Amino acid sequence: DAKTIDVAPARNTVDSFRTWARCFDPFCKAVQAELREFIEKDVPIALFGVGSRSSCFLNITNSMSKISLAIDDDPAKQGKYLPGTSLSIKSREDGFKILKDRSLVLLGVNGENEKKLLDEIAPSHNWVFKSILPPSEHLLSAFN
Repeated sequence: DAKTIDVAPARNTVDSFRTWARCFDPFCKAVQAELREFIEKDVPIALFGVGSRSSCFLNITNSMSKISLAIDDDPAKQGKYLPGTSLSIKSREDGFKILKDRSLVLLGVNGENEKKLLDEIAPSHNWVFKSILPPSEHLLSAFN
């Protein structure tokens, strides 16, 4: 008794992975180019929210070396190091003292905290805020 197996669902999954793989390198390069614009302006790039997702994002896009400051509100993380770097994680108060006009603040926080954070700090600071964790209305342009 021969059985027929429908391979179309598996083919669709494989095609989806192939599409993702073709887009991945250009995506990483676009992220790096966007960060390089700020480096060329000689302003710090801060990561606000040092969690596993934000650290992973920066590592897989080869962007970790572009970060000049790490900030987290969790006292247990402060004084520790941004994974894979020699950057000490600072409190919000200490980190904000280092930022300059038009600095880039990469938001590595969940959507609920992102909105609260932006409502608190964006109105009183002339910084550029971009999220690195979808979903967000403030994602780096590389996501588009």
